[in-house]
Amino acid sequence: MDSSDPNISFDERGVCNHCQKYDEILATLVYRGAEAEARLDVILDEIKKNGSSSRYDCIIGLSGGVDSTYVAYKVKQLGLRPLAVHLDNGWNSEAAVHNIESVIRTLDIDLHTEVLDWEEFRHLQIAFLRASTPDSEIPTDHAIMATLYQDSDQAPG
Repeated sequence: MDSSDPNISFDERGVCNHCQKYDEILATLVYRGAEAEARLDVILDEIKKNGSSSRYDCIIGLSGGVDSTYVAYKVKQLGLRPLAVHLDNGWNSEAAVHNIESVIRTLDIDLHTEVLDWEEFRHLQIAFLRASTPDSEIPTDHAIMATLYQDSDQAPG
């Protein structure tokens, strides 16, 4: 950050007030060490208990990127049985498709891919761009959430 933000200030170490506020919030919301492990164990036990009679005990989004690949790896490492869900809005790269295939094969995860109607989605995206909305990814974000909710009936609720 720099002084182009009219609400910014810096302390004697050169750390801005926004970073200081972030550090304060982080300290109250993120658990560390043994406390984090204990809280995670409680959550995992609950997920596994709730999903014991289902084929899947959780649902995860899988885009083929680094973040979702790590989530897939981590849930398997934690002993969960995820259903991976991917939304194909027509913008998949070959690399993303290859990564998704590698992840599900390597981790032995089931995958459901929801393919959107390209013409309809393209018109929707054009409308958002022409309307000058601040976030042109809103249609994709909503479709991802709708797909996850739609598929969540296969995982415990």
